[in-house]
Amino acid sequence: MGLLGSLNGLPVDRRIGVTNRCFGIRGVPLNGGSDRGFRGGCYFRVPVLILGTFVQAHLYGVTPFDCMYQYEKLIGAHRKFLQDYKPDLFSSPAFAGSGNILDTLGYKQYRWPGHGISESSAYQYVEGEYMGAEE
Repeated sequence: MGLLGSLNGLPVDRRIGVTNRCFGIRGVPLNGGSDRGFRGGCYFRVPVLILGTFVQAHLYGVTPFDCMYQYEKLIGAHRKFLQDYKPDLFSSPAFAGSGNILDTLGYKQYRWPGHGISESSAYQYVEGEYMGAEE
């Protein structure tokens, strides 16, 4: 099930608490609570960047298909994530990609939500010979 699956159904404050404990975010001791690593009344912090194409959307119930075709839902989930988690760094929602652009290009190297795989799945790479030796 993994971390994301175990967070489904939890209130936002509980999700934040779980991820803070797992990833050492926002003042949570990173050294198990011992005095090592304690300096000037503060624990050392490691900046955290949570990467994942559809992680932020998944936390707020937005499907990968909606991310790729309904950009307002994608941006809304990212904004909510930034407000709730206040990460040190963040990635652009644009990393989810645009289903419309892939459709227009007739892209063959990926299957994406709603185009060859279910609307709740992430990308899948399709192996094939896309350029022959003589090209």
